[in-house]
Amino acid sequence: MKELLIAFSLIALPLMGFAQNEICPGADVLVSAAGMAYSPQDLVVDAGTVVGWVNYDGYHDVNAEVSSITSLPFDNPESFSFEANNGTKEGVCIGTYTFTVPGVYLYDCTSYGHASSGMVGSVTCNEIANAVQELGDASISIFPNPVASILTITIDSPSALQVFDAVGKLVEETSAVARWVVDVSAWEKGLYTVKTQAGETHKFIVE
Repeated sequence: MKELLIAFSLIALPLMGFAQNEICPGADVLVSAAGMAYSPQDLVVDAGTVVGWVNYDGYHDVNAEVSSITSLPFDNPESFSFEANNGTKEGVCIGTYTFTVPGVYLYDCTSYGHASSGMVGSVTCNEIANAVQELGDASISIFPNPVASILTITIDSPSALQVFDAVGKLVEETSAVARWVVDVSAWEKGLYTVKTQAGETHKFIVE
C-alpha cells in the first residue's frame, strides 16, 4: 500500500503543477498568496521566466513599485503591479510578469497593512549568458540571446537538436547539423531549452 501511495504521489505532482499553471496561463513558476504570506517568499529565476501570483485566501495584490512600509520606491530594475482580488481555495490569478532584466525585484502586498505584517517577497532574476558554452570537447553557440527573430545555433560537433518551451513541449527539432538557423519570430515570448543529442541542455530567451 505504501508503494502504491508513493507511486500515486509521483504521478499526481506533475498533474497538480499543470493544473496550477492553468490558473495563470503562460506562467512558468507560481507564487501563492494566502494569509499574510507569499510562498515562496524569495524566488530565483532565469531571465525570460514568467512568474504568476495566485491568491488562495484573502484580499491580496502584488506591488513592485513603491514600498507600502517606507513609502519609498523599491528601485527595482523594472516596476510592475497587479490589482488586488479575493482568493479562493481553487486559486485566482493576481497577475503574471516576464522577468527579462537581471537583478533583484522586491514587492509587497498593499492591502490592509499586510506588508507590515510580513507579506513581502522578492524575485532574483539571473542573466542567461550570451556566450559559447562548452560541451566536453565540443562547444555550442546560441546567438543572439535574447532573440526576437532569427536564432543561429552553431556546434563544432554535428548533433541532432531539439527545442522545448518552458512547459516541456517540443517546439522544433532537426537532424544532426553543425549550424542551425531558426526563425522564432512567431514563437511565444519566454524561456526555451535546446537539447543536444548527448543530452546537454542550454537555454535562450525569445522576446
